[in-house]
Amino acid sequence: MKTINHILAAVLLVPCAVLFSCSKGVDPVEESPAEETSPETEESLDVIFTATLAPKDGAATKVITPGTDAQDKEVLNVSWAVDEKIAIYYQKTDLSYKRGYADITAVDPVTGVATVEAHLSDPLGGKATFIYPFTLMKTDGEMNMTPFRQQNGTIDYISANLDAATTTGTIVVDGGTATVSGSIQMESQCCICKFNFTGMNADPTENYYDITITEKEGGSTVHRYIATNIAKGNLGEVYMALFGAENKDFTFSIQGNHKNAPDDQAAMAKRSYSRSMAGVTLYAKRFYRSLTINCPRTPDNPIVIRDGDSVTLEDVYIQSSEAGITCEGDATIFLDGENYISAGGGYAAIQGNGSLSILVSGSLEAHGGSGAAAIGSGLNGTCGSISIGGSITAFGGENGAAIGAGYNGACGDIIFNGGIITAYGGRYSAAIGTGSDSSCGHINIIGGKIYVYGGEFAAAIGSGLRGSCKNIDIPAGINFMHAERMNDVGDILCLGYGYNGTCTGHININGTIYYDACTFIGGGSAVLRSRIVEYDQKTGELVYEN
Repeated sequence: MKTINHILAAVLLVPCAVLFSCSKGVDPVEESPAEETSPETEESLDVIFTATLAPKDGAATKVITPGTDAQDKEVLNVSWAVDEKIAIYYQKTDLSYKRGYADITAVDPVTGVATVEAHLSDPLGGKATFIYPFTLMKTDGEMNMTPFRQQNGTIDYISANLDAATTTGTIVVDGGTATVSGSIQMESQCCICKFNFTGMNADPTENYYDITITEKEGGSTVHRYIATNIAKGNLGEVYMALFGAENKDFTFSIQGNHKNAPDDQAAMAKRSYSRSMAGVTLYAKRFYRSLTINCPRTPDNPIVIRDGDSVTLEDVYIQSSEAGITCEGDATIFLDGENYISAGGGYAAIQGNGSLSILVSGSLEAHGGSGAAAIGSGLNGTCGSISIGGSITAFGGENGAAIGAGYNGACGDIIFNGGIITAYGGRYSAAIGTGSDSSCGHINIIGGKIYVYGGEFAAAIGSGLRGSCKNIDIPAGINFMHAERMNDVGDILCLGYGYNGTCTGHININGTIYYDACTFIGGGSAVLRSRIVEYDQKTGELVYEN
């Protein structure tokens, strides 16, 4: 091995105080594990050269530090640091290629000029590749992408590991000297994005989040960036280093975790959130100060429950073009946590075929598709009895009840066992009972609180347009009831039948029969034909108004 001192004159330019403006959003690719990145240990020759970082800020550091410009906007300042390493991929005299490194040994605090010492084993001369920082060069001279999938959302991590800059140059070895042909300008390959992630506030038990940004082109993944264990309080300031991208498609995927600490391995991931953005352009060397990315909850797949099954579901979030949950026969469903289910046209959010029992210990919001109930039967469908309890908000589709039968459909008895129900019938449909041209069995509201609103030409509780129902029982056990119908066109009851509909049984409120076998009893006509009927167990009063 020959040992010669070579002087390499080079100018290394790295942008600083970079300002960013974003056209849209971004994403990244799978990589093989990081290559070994320890410095060379074999015999080497010394190569000494000087480098200038421009623009400079006068500090002897190679860090990215936040600051502000004259307009008080956040900027990032960059400068060299003593002991930083730059990787060099070069050809040896035996024609093989080697990865070496250069150390920054001194930085002039006034001029910003850095003195750099390289350790290269038997350089032949010729084209060389330079990458900063050293750890981002693999042994084959290519960029190592693995660290970009191990981010923690802080600017300090990016400064130490991901401030990627590269260039190529020509090393000329001539006897005892070495030079660089022309100047070397190291170009930053990354942009730094400061994200504000929103939408992940539904579950108070989620304390930490894992963020994955995937960049695609033509359906194929180009890059993938991952930041893990981002605390909930830091979601508004997540710094991530991304490569420049022109007109690429990005997906932001976020997983919420039930953790009390970042290293808590026992807690399982619970909810997922995502946002897709097409045609994104991000330019390298820029700082994108404020990228707000709203990531709504990622919908779950529709669920099918077999005949006779009893299932427990938690935090269901379904937006389906068909039924959200389909019960093939008799089914019992326990719902924990916060649940949201919506269905497509003709389908109920929770669609029964046999008897259906639903107990909600958390909350449920259900939306039926056009022609369908939110809970019960779909368009032209038949459901058995419906027994429900808990905190439920239900919206029937057009011609569909909130809870009961869809258009031209049928359901059995409807029983409310307690909790709080808020129900809105679709157009021409009752809140609890039937849609238009459909039928239901007895309606029994045993306890709890109910707030029900009928659609046009429909009762609040009972039948919709041209529908039919049987007994309506609201016994003394109920805590509170507010029932309201929409309009006064034709003969419509608040509790009972809708326009051109029928109620063939009795209507009982707190032990008093107001209607039986198509006949009003006592003051039943005034009560049931009112636009609003309220009953409060605390006072024992029945209040009605037109």
